[in-house]
Amino acid sequence: MVKSLKNENRTFDYLWGIFLLLEIFSGEFFKNYNPFVLLQILGFFFLLLAISFIPIPLILFPRKRDEEKYEHFFDVPHVIKTGIYGLVRHPQYLGWIFVIIGLFFIRQEPVGALFGIFGLFFLNYCVENEENNLIKKFGKEYELYKATVPRWNLILGFYRYFKKDS
Repeated sequence: MVKSLKNENRTFDYLWGIFLLLEIFSGEFFKNYNPFVLLQILGFFFLLLAISFIPIPLILFPRKRDEEKYEHFFDVPHVIKTGIYGLVRHPQYLGWIFVIIGLFFIRQEPVGALFGIFGLFFLNYCVENEENNLIKKFGKEYELYKATVPRWNLILGFYRYFKKDS
């Protein structure tokens, strides 16, 4: 049985979520009446990217697990390195980053941007904590994965992915 990763202190998980909600709702109180339309279009592009990244673990993880029973939905017996996980280490979190960026471009108001920046700070802290837990769980396998696949940089991920195939 693979040991489950349990994060006892979920404070930072909640904090980045709260700041994301504050960014969303701040647009109702601080409106920008002269937004740049091209930035709004770019914002919708980021939201479309987010919609494609956020549900990926919910689709891939059940397919990657063996028939064994696990304590948690995301427990897997090895590091998943294929598909989107061959491009970036945390596609779901990257999707949430795209949401924060997309909302900023759509709303274009500084208070929401400030909430988004705080949300990104706490989200990054959560990912660092999760990566430390994954190193404890998978050891050298995850260290090698970390060295070859970027955390967030999708462009670098595509570059490395196609470079290794050629």
